[in-house]
Amino acid sequence: MIRKARKADAEALAAILELAQFGISDTLFGVSEFAQKMEIFKTFVAAKNNRLSYENILLFEREGVIMGAVCAYDGAWSEFLDACMIGRLRKMEIYDEILSECNEDELYIDSVAVLPEFRGQGIFKELMNAVISRAKAEKFHQISLVTHTPEIYYQFGFGEDGRREICGENFVRMVLCL
Repeated sequence: MIRKARKADAEALAAILELAQFGISDTLFGVSEFAQKMEIFKTFVAAKNNRLSYENILLFEREGVIMGAVCAYDGAWSEFLDACMIGRLRKMEIYDEILSECNEDELYIDSVAVLPEFRGQGIFKELMNAVISRAKAEKFHQISLVTHTPEIYYQFGFGEDGRREICGENFVRMVLCL
């Protein structure tokens, strides 16, 4: 079942979001030790008004087990949602800014992942279809994301739209026009 995330889901969601980050969380959080990253993810997920907040997450749950999640938000809120993360990076003297990955007029998929033990069960497809339905219901004209694995998004109608560099890594930008 797909449902909106709650603050209490932070611990389970931390591990899922870390999977989706492809190691970029080491740079964004300024730590590489797994337990430290999990604590930081939990803090961001449990808080309001940031890109990784439970407010922006839909999750897939079966029999009380959270198996996957998609984090997506309105691109118009990108700068606001990144403010606390940028503040953290500045304090740590890692980065002065995070370049926006999305445009203001689109729904942006920040992260989507399914725990390895639950893959191959159609959960990813359900999460993607749920976020596409949300975008349509909220009258977005476009959905975007950045990825290292563009081929998995073609089945949903996404097409490549250039490249984006984020924290020194190159990603493929994908868009779906609605």
